[in-house]
Amino acid sequence: MLPLSTAATLQLGAALPNFRYLEIMATDVPWRSDISTEALTLTDEGDILIPEGVGLGIELDLDAIAEHPYRSHPMRIFEDAVADIRPVDARSYFHRPTVPAS
Repeated sequence: MLPLSTAATLQLGAALPNFRYLEIMATDVPWRSDISTEALTLTDEGDILIPEGVGLGIELDLDAIAEHPYRSHPMRIFEDAVADIRPVDARSYFHRPTVPAS
């Protein structure tokens, strides 16, 4: 489950002094936001802020997850729409922190 693995990896990365890059499949399925409270914030510098919630910083909706059981399908990377998951503007997935006026 990608929101869970992303949350766990962000927590691990926050504890490792040499952790720099994390690849995220933010638009892997259209119902991703239905199954968790994941709300990643991307800074202008390109950093992701670590969620501040309890545990990994997200909550899972087990009923919503049950509505999307695993189904196997072939992955022909870079040859069909299954692998074409890049949004036109990937930054649109992330929330922007509000900066107080000075």
